Amino acid sequence: MPEQTVEYYDEIYGRGPYDEVRYHRLWDLVYEWAGDPNVVCDFGCGTGGMLDRWTEPRPMNMYGLDFSQEALKQARSKPCDDVNFMKWDIIKDRFPFSLRPCLCTCIETLEHLDDDVLVFDAMCSVSDRVICSVPYRDRIPSPGHIDDRMYDEEMVIKRFGPMHRIENIFDNFLMFEWRG
Repeated sequence: MPEQTVEYYDEIYGRGPYDEVRYHRLWDLVYEWAGDPNVVCDFGCGTGGMLDRWTEPRPMNMYGLDFSQEALKQARSKPCDDVNFMKWDIIKDRFPFSLRPCLCTCIETLEHLDDDVLVFDAMCSVSDRVICSVPYRDRIPSPGHIDDRMYDEEMVIKRFGPMHRIENIFDNFLMFEWRG
């Protein structure tokens, strides 16, 4: 299936609150791996759940970037006033600010993109550290997923290059970290 449009995601998120509970364990691991960064930029933040749940110590600067206005509307309704949510298309737009993030995250987003490698490279170009996750060996039909990919450790290394760390998490998420 080809990459879906912003209209597709606006329609999905426009249906009402998005159920984020299935990601809580994954997000907790992201926080553990992240350590204590000063600046975090979450690419494809969706409804902002991961940044909203970030526990103490919270980074001084947190940014959530997504191209769906409906997802961002839900994100801005959360009680996380210290997060700057911005409408941004990683493929079409230039990086929106000059502040270099200590950490970029991209959690369960790459599998939705035709050019996942371009997006990964863009994150690496603006940060010295990137943490991503993708579905692990998942071929569950989803209108939002690019259907010819099945991520495992070998495919991640083949597509994105050597990683600092790569782990199969909970048998359904593959999390990986790049450090520049």
